[in-house]
Amino acid sequence: MEMLRDSGYLCGCELKRGLGDTYSIAGKPRITLKGLEYLQDNSMMQKAKGALQDFKQATPFL
Repeated sequence: MEMLRDSGYLCGCELKRGLGDTYSIAGKPRITLKGLEYLQDNSMMQKAKGALQDFKQATPFL
């Protein structure tokens, strides 16, 4: 998430480092135009997008 945000693929979120390798996300992450273009061009990311959409549907409270 941190690399995606820092690369300009996501916006609207703040990542806070916790203990060890844990993070918490504050705000509402949104994909940027650059992120959408990358998803369109990268078939492996299409699979990840589908998995994330399934996750979002299973956890609507997040």
